[in-house]
Amino acid sequence: MAARARRVEEEQTVSIDIADLVRRVEANPAIVLTDEETFEAYYAYIEQQALKLEVDLSTSAGRDLLRSAASEIARKKTAFDRTRKELTEDYRRKTATINAVGKLVVDRFAALQARVRHPLTVWEEREEA
Repeated sequence: MAARARRVEEEQTVSIDIADLVRRVEANPAIVLTDEETFEAYYAYIEQQALKLEVDLSTSAGRDLLRSAASEIARKKTAFDRTRKELTEDYRRKTATINAVGKLVVDRFAALQARVRHPLTVWEEREEA
């Protein structure tokens, strides 16, 4: 009896924790993108819920249920992807700026190097001829 009571209590705690996790993730999808353990727990729950659906494909209601479940998963995926892009937008913008200015810097120094070396290059070519 005591073991069963503990098991029921543990199941309730897990249910509460999962429900809390789902609420937190859906309120702030970024937590899944920055904490792999949170992602794994959330994904395992969503996967379990999605795969336990028992439907009769011969009925319109069954097909609609699967269509709806797949659509809900797509919405979640889109939300995570949108959040990922929002979180990395500043980095991507900074990277683009650094790369553009970096190319200018390298090109300008390469041109200066060629200008400075030019008299030596002309001399070396005359000596070889």
